[in-house]
Amino acid sequence: MKKLLNGCSRTDVYISPKNYKNLKSKKDLEKDWFVECRFYDPVHESKYPNGFQFRKKVNRYKTIGERKIAAEILKEEIENLLDVRNYNPLPCNRFYMVNNSNELTPKMSLKDAFEKVQIKISGSKTYLSEIKFCVNRLMPHFEKFSYDYIPISSVKIWHIKNVLDSANLTPHVFKKYRAYLMRIFKELI
Repeated sequence: MKKLLNGCSRTDVYISPKNYKNLKSKKDLEKDWFVECRFYDPVHESKYPNGFQFRKKVNRYKTIGERKIAAEILKEEIENLLDVRNYNPLPCNRFYMVNNSNELTPKMSLKDAFEKVQIKISGSKTYLSEIKFCVNRLMPHFEKFSYDYIPISSVKIWHIKNVLDSANLTPHVFKKYRAYLMRIFKELI
């Protein structure tokens, strides 16, 4: 069992069929292909005493090669969702906020930290509205790279560089946004 940041746990993520790497025949396409793990949430232990079966199928791919690649990518993505982004696959939940107060913590997601840090930054009304506009404009790019739910303590310079490059900003706006992000991270540090 692997303990997760949100207080839940999970089993290892595995690919079925077990011997998927050795499969070559078209007849193997008739098998049920999926990626799965068991997810345990202590809040819903009575409803799911054996854990929630978190399963994603990869049967829609038409060749063995496509299914192998899709299964491996899906396995990585599920591990990232559960371990890094604090995803809760139970139907009644989705993303956990590790911290519901206004206190900033290293385990807080980047998205939550960006929302909470804006309250703590001081400056003119115009300056604060420009920071908010910057965050709102860049957040879809953080989401595009799946950086929005990584813990703030895990954010590296290359995450920010990828987002700024993806935003396709003019040199002037790039410098302004970089300055705004520097101010945000100064407060977070």
